[in-house]
Amino acid sequence: VCWSHDGSGVISASANAQVAGTDVVTGQTTNFGGASAQSSGAFGGGGGAAAGHVAPVKCLAPLRELQAYVSGSWDSTACIWSASGQLERRMPLPERCYAVAARGHWLVMAWANRHVRIIDMRVIDRPYRDLMSPLKFQTRAVDVATNLTWFAISSVEGRCSVVHLDANQARGDFTFKCHRVRQNDVYPVNDVHFHPTTGAFATVGNDGVFNFWDKESRNRLKAHTLPGSQRGLLRGRFNHDGSLFAIGAAYDWSQGPSKYDKTTAVYVHPTTRSEITLRNRRS
Repeated sequence: VCWSHDGSGVISASANAQVAGTDVVTGQTTNFGGASAQSSGAFGGGGGAAAGHVAPVKCLAPLRELQAYVSGSWDSTACIWSASGQLERRMPLPERCYAVAARGHWLVMAWANRHVRIIDMRVIDRPYRDLMSPLKFQTRAVDVATNLTWFAISSVEGRCSVVHLDANQARGDFTFKCHRVRQNDVYPVNDVHFHPTTGAFATVGNDGVFNFWDKESRNRLKAHTLPGSQRGLLRGRFNHDGSLFAIGAAYDWSQGPSKYDKTTAVYVHPTTRSEITLRNRRS
């Protein structure tokens, strides 16, 4: 889910292959791709089609500067939608889409078998760069840094990587371990998200821990374990000014039906300045 651009509604994606918008005042929900939706014409060809995804929609992100949204599905496509819900562009992918993120003019998509595509939305007709994830196992999440020069990517193996958008800066890329209790007690890193102003970023994992990180010093700023939580943390998001960090906790089916726990929870953590402020650059 994500907020609509004007803050009046929530945009959601689901396993029924639908992307929809819900008005938070009236509660009315409208599926994207309907006849009443209007195309912005900002994305060239592909607009005007009513069809969207035909398989579960795994991920969703707002395109703030373009007043649009992008969704990624297990039908091996990514769709760009106008603010009113018109399908603007349907982009075929080689495999199932697992994660999408956008900031500024950059769009990053990750799909099965560790593939990653970077798109400069000013030249949307061709990829800016295709690459393999530096992580060895399935991708869980991506997010673009607020300075628009790199992105973070996480996986099921208890690792996260920093990858620069420009291949010429690849010598600054690195991978680090996280969300591990012991060497062999490894948890998926389910989400990664950037603080809107400081440049710090957060990760949340199946170990019930959320961390704040400083990429420049390559250090963890702070780790928090939710008291009494036996559920994995699936999503984490800063609010508009970074004063709050919201976490969604639920079972993710990683251990099969025998461990199923139907309870879910949302936690809100007030951030302190010390845990989201970058330290001195590593020499």
